[in-house]
Amino acid sequence: MAYAGSVVNPPLPYIGGIPGGMTDGRQIIVQGTVPFHENAFTVNLQCGSSLNPQSDTALHFNIRFNENCAVRNSLQNGSWGSEERTGGMPFQKNYPFEIIILCQHHHYKVAVNGKHFCEFRHRIAKHQVNTLAVISPAGQVSSIRFDGPGAGPVPLVTPIQGGIYPGKMINISGVPNPTATRFTVNLQCGAYEGSDIALHFDVRFQAGADYNVVVRNSCQNGSWGAEEKQLPYFPFMPNASFDMIVLVEQNQFKVAVNNQHLFAFSHRIPFQRVDSLIVKGDVRLSQVRFQ
Repeated sequence: MAYAGSVVNPPLPYIGGIPGGMTDGRQIIVQGTVPFHENAFTVNLQCGSSLNPQSDTALHFNIRFNENCAVRNSLQNGSWGSEERTGGMPFQKNYPFEIIILCQHHHYKVAVNGKHFCEFRHRIAKHQVNTLAVISPAGQVSSIRFDGPGAGPVPLVTPIQGGIYPGKMINISGVPNPTATRFTVNLQCGAYEGSDIALHFDVRFQAGADYNVVVRNSCQNGSWGAEEKQLPYFPFMPNASFDMIVLVEQNQFKVAVNNQHLFAFSHRIPFQRVDSLIVKGDVRLSQVRFQ
């Protein structure tokens, strides 16, 4: 279940995009419990969604009960930096915890259960961070929340680590603004303006002559293809949350909204070229996840 700015009871490991990225004043709040038989729990701020091999990691916050400490570190180009271990052990097994990570200009500030715990100076530029990973074999997370500047608003520009391939799913949850006229989801071959667009998904509540329409298209070398507009139903409403899944198949993208198939869009551009997700317009994002 997801709602604006939050993810509730996610399965672990949780790997999700950070809506709006990391900016000064952004807070990430993780609430959960570590069971008695578990010895480790990890929260990573990563520059990508890969766990094996692990993407560059700006903050690795690793709770180690068997060493009675919470270790902080970073990972760049497959190499770990120097560990920071000071501060004692603020976690107890079988007791709920709350971790708050606050991004500031020079460092991350971490609070545990309402008390300041540590600071971790940036070793990797914060604008490169786009993914939150929470890892524990048996731990439980009750909620993840994104607060502060950048939480939810768009545009969101994020790389798709490892690209896309048949079977890849992109999960997007959000809430159209109360006075929304349109919002757009693009799967692009590059993150810059003018990149080729393999799937242009344009939700139009009221834009020009279009009313409650989802336009699908592609753009190659600056030229748009033929629009596709036919739909069995229109699933979006202003101020009402939605969950969208884009499934990559060999010959097409399949899109479902709120667990109902909406349309298929045949590939016009080789899907192997897609490396970026762009979301813009009148929408607030609560979760973006790649599976």
